[in-house]
Amino acid sequence: QYGPNVPTQSGVDTTPFVQPERFAQLEVKAPAPTRQDMQQPEAPKVVTPLQPIQVNEGSPALLQATIVGKPTPNFVWMKDGAPLAASNRLRTRYDIGTKQVLLQINDARPQDAGEYVVVATNPAGQETTATSLTVVPDKPGVDERGFVPSDKFRNLEQ
Repeated sequence: QYGPNVPTQSGVDTTPFVQPERFAQLEVKAPAPTRQDMQQPEAPKVVTPLQPIQVNEGSPALLQATIVGKPTPNFVWMKDGAPLAASNRLRTRYDIGTKQVLLQINDARPQDAGEYVVVATNPAGQETTATSLTVVPDKPGVDERGFVPSDKFRNLEQ
């Protein structure tokens, strides 16, 4: 018999190593629609589309668009035609007050460059807006100046 404070289960951690939620696509879930939203639904409409953006490697990139709709749409981000996989460098959100949907990419890398699309969907319809992201790679820190000035070779070339 064990005392009152001794656990009767083993000390084995049964937490799964793989976290399926890390593989989920980046989605912004809309709040629950109100009765008024359901009575007068409006298809999503892009008010301000995504704009092309160019950032330096290592800098953050912010993609944003203004999209309205009743009820509030759900948003799915795509990159080069495929759903964008979740990452600790990516953050999405929808500001209900300003109607802005945002994708923030921290520490942009050359492989982040591509065509981005946000798909807004609600019961009344669907709308998309697209843009391109260009990431300018860092140049290596190599000194490209000549070690010997070029005029020193003149005598050798004659």
